[in-house]
Amino acid sequence: ERALASLVERYAARIHAFLTRVTGDRDDADDLLQDTWMRVARGARGFDPARVEPFTRELGDVAREQAPLLPMTLRRLRALARDHESIYTSCDVVLSPVLAHEPPTIGYLGPDVDARTHLLRVLRYVSFTPLQNVSGSPAISLPLGTSSHGVPLGMQLAAPFGHERRLLELAYELEAAAPWPSL
Repeated sequence: ERALASLVERYAARIHAFLTRVTGDRDDADDLLQDTWMRVARGARGFDPARVEPFTRELGDVAREQAPLLPMTLRRLRALARDHESIYTSCDVVLSPVLAHEPPTIGYLGPDVDARTHLLRVLRYVSFTPLQNVSGSPAISLPLGTSSHGVPLGMQLAAPFGHERRLLELAYELEAAAPWPSL
């Protein structure tokens, strides 16, 4: 692990500069560099996958399955981040749920759940917030409702880049008009 970290630290900038000259595009160079280090890491010794939890192994398996798609995926994510701003030409904020359903019971996610099922449950449960993670634009989660069981439900407000103040002011106004539920 230390040897790989040392290689990355020592050569990444030079390799990236070379790839940028060859491809003529920083994003393509980023993709190629990422692919190069993934190939090097795959060959690294000393990692014992038997020492990690099944869910972590499943994430590793998914990553290996998806690795050939990484350069294309990174380009799509960068395009999404650039295009995301166009949403705000017709509105000031975007409102969405924070989670796909109310918090699950204990055990819904956990070490006793089959790893693939666990992953699918996580992806379905948090399906609304990743857009903000990818785009980098600001968002805020507010407890604006309650479920039929009295559990607070979050709503996410998202705004264009640089408009954090808009979200904070809106959150302040919403809380003043209808204070957050308390347990």
